Amino acid sequence: MISEIPIPKSEKNVLNYFDNPKYVVKNGHVVTLDLGRNRLTSLPESIGNLTSLTNLDLSRNYLTSLPESIGNLTSLTNLNLFNNCITSLPESIGNLKLLTNLNLLKNILISLPDSIGNLKLLKKLNLYDNSLTSLPESIRNLSSLEELDLIKNPIKTLPNLPIDLLKRLHFQSNHLTPKGQQLFIFQSSHEVREYYRKSPKKLASQYISDPKSLTKDEIERLIHEASIPEKKLLENKLPPENPVLYEIIKRSAVELHNGLKILL
Repeated sequence: MISEIPIPKSEKNVLNYFDNPKYVVKNGHVVTLDLGRNRLTSLPESIGNLTSLTNLDLSRNYLTSLPESIGNLTSLTNLNLFNNCITSLPESIGNLKLLTNLNLLKNILISLPDSIGNLKLLKKLNLYDNSLTSLPESIRNLSSLEELDLIKNPIKTLPNLPIDLLKRLHFQSNHLTPKGQQLFIFQSSHEVREYYRKSPKKLASQYISDPKSLTKDEIERLIHEASIPEKKLLENKLPPENPVLYEIIKRSAVELHNGLKILL
């Protein structure tokens, strides 16, 4: 639907890129853009020209990524990416300082950028049904967050989240360590926070420096939660016969085998 209201050429060129975009113009600029159900596989870098945009709906497409220029949409308050194929977000997502609602339900996210922690006004973050195994430490900086949905993600470790955010967390604990699962079952928020006080990276570095300084729970966490970066760090510093490294390598091999079985 093409509006009769004149808009800047740079914005009109963006709209012309899409088939039948639905949009709203206010004060001579595009403020709402609905591109849902458009079979989109990518977005042009020029999307960043819509700097007055406050609402952007990209749901039910086939997007696998977002352009870095998405970070130019600094007026954006609502971004709907429901039901796409996105595996990662650009660091520039952290530029969207006015964002209050970010819907990433039903994508294929395997990680979040550290810059996600810059979204201080974000109230709702929906990550339901993705492939996240962990969250960046910066997520604890989302001081306005009222709802964080992590259901249907294979989360194996948690950052040191504030108590009030832990209480609002929608989460399945079945991929945590047995101790972590137990703490969540009994809703011991303070104990959960203390248990996850150190990140897997911190545990790996501490183990390299002084293996005996880790508690039994921390050793269990390191073996269970170490991802590729921690595994590489340990492999570079420890002999292959090290018992903790051995268990991490064995666990990784089992997970890879199971993943291949699912694909087949």
